[in-house]
Parts: sequence; structure tokens; C-alpha cells
Amino acid sequence: MGCKKFPWKKSAIWDIYISIRNCRGYSQSENAVIEIIIIYIYLYNQDSFFGRRYCILIVTKTSIMKVYPHIKFAVIAVSLTAWGLNAQTLTDFIGDWTGVENLHSTTTSYENKSISILISEGGDRENFLIYTSTSDFIYDQILDWAYHYVGYDKMTNQLIFLRRWITPIGTIGFEEFLYNVIEWNYDSFVAEYQSENGETHHEIRVTLNTLELDEILPEKISLNQNFPNPFNPSTEIRFDLPAEGKVELAIYNLMGQNIRTLYTDNMTPGYHAIIWNGTNDMGSQVATGMYFYSIQTSEFHATKKMLFLK
Repeated sequence: MGCKKFPWKKSAIWDIYISIRNCRGYSQSENAVIEIIIIYIYLYNQDSFFGRRYCILIVTKTSIMKVYPHIKFAVIAVSLTAWGLNAQTLTDFIGDWTGVENLHSTTTSYENKSISILISEGGDRENFLIYTSTSDFIYDQILDWAYHYVGYDKMTNQLIFLRRWITPIGTIGFEEFLYNVIEWNYDSFVAEYQSENGETHHEIRVTLNTLELDEILPEKISLNQNFPNPFNPSTEIRFDLPAEGKVELAIYNLMGQNIRTLYTDNMTPGYHAIIWNGTNDMGSQVATGMYFYSIQTSEFHATKKMLFLK
């Protein structure tokens, strides 16, 4: 089996292999042993049937393992250790993280600036979580009504931040930032981003807040812009409540007529979202056009507009 068949040269494990090989001059057979061990570790970390199947073949079928049976046990021990060092998954990043960020670029530089990153489940992208952050570098505050996504690539040990942005013609897209996770302790991590031209370096050092996610409450009441907008057939309306109270969320047409009451009852504090499917209180589809959605509490009232298209 040739190592060229696998993309392991793009992983951090390849760097480990090169470092070991360069420590001293190894013979061809010794290099072969090292290479097999490293490929084994790489495949073991893939968490797939393909990877585990080839791990078994390496241990049981390769001639080196038969000639040197003690290596077989060493490989297993080393691979278990390697798995433990890189055992985190995307869900391990769920939580409220606080710490500092350092940024150095051609236009902006600062050290130890406070940062918070709230990562939670949600959105509609498979294998991604959603996040909000106080960092202007990875989060667009203007688009706080739209989902920002974060993923994790276990093979490269990288966090993937998808930062929302708006094009000149008004459409919404993503900017992708790849962060190498250089330290990980489950309740804290350090990650860094380096631009391809080397002009921008961003480092995040954060610790997990001990509060449960449902205990993290918004500081003030607010009504966010619906998403998507324009929309068809449905859109999501999000709003934040710092305290429990009666809430009414309703949809109005351009004439100011109430065509749909989405919610009217007491609601617990927190971050809320309600879906409107473009129908009125009778269950009929509304016509294409501009509509308003309004939230009313005992101390707050706000209205925003949205566009329904057929």
C-alpha cells in the first residue's frame, strides 16, 4: 500500500513523520516501519469503516508486523495515544467561551482583547453549528440576524468559521476562516488563523464558561431581522427576551391589517425563533408582497418589514 493513495501528507501527522525521520539517518527498513506506523495513526483517526479496516490490515497482514511482532503492540499503543490527543469532535465546542484574541494585520493590530464566542446547535448546514461572537474578525455584527456557522475538521484539526457577508448586489454569502487548534483541554482551547499571504494573523485563547447554555440570557429585549428575506415558502423570526413575560408576535399587511398572530402568551426568557410559513390565520397562502412583523410586550414594541415572493 503506497502512502500516495491517502491524503495524510496534508495532515499534522505528516509533520510528525518528517520530524522523526529527520532526527537521524534511518535505514530503508526503519523508514518503512515509521511510515506504516504513521499511516496507521492517520487512518485510525478517521473514525470511518474505511480507516479502521485498513488499520486491521496493517496490523495483521503486513510483512513487517509478522517479522517484528513486538512492533504490532507498539503500533496499537501509539495509535491509542494519538487518538486520545485528537479525540475532540464538533459537539465538544458547544458552549459559551470567553477569553482574549490577538490580531495583527496591515490595517489593525491589538493584543489581549476580550472575546466571547457562543456556539450552539441550530441552522440548516449539515455538520456545522451556529455561533455568535464579540469578535469583529470572525463575526459580522451587522448581520447578527443571520446564521454564522462553525465546523470542525478532525483530519486537519481545524475549526472552520463561516462568517456572513453581503455582496454588492445584495446577496448573502460566507467568508471561510480556517483555524488550527494548537491547544485543547475540553474546557479551554487555543486556535490561530494565518492568511495565505501571511499578512494577517488572528489568535483565539478561550475558556469554557461554567454556566449552562440555558442560563445564558440576553441583556436586552430585541427583534431581529427575519431570515431568509425575501423568502418562499417560509422564514424564521428571531427575538431575544431577558425576562419572562407576555409576548405577542403578529404579521400585518401594507394596510395595517393583522393577517396572522404567530404567538400570544407568556414566554420564558432566552433566545427564541418562530417560523412563519406565509399563511394567514385561515391557513390560506398570502399574496406576494411586503409584510410587517411586530412584537409587543408590556415594556417593548418593535416592527420590521419582510418580502414574501411566490
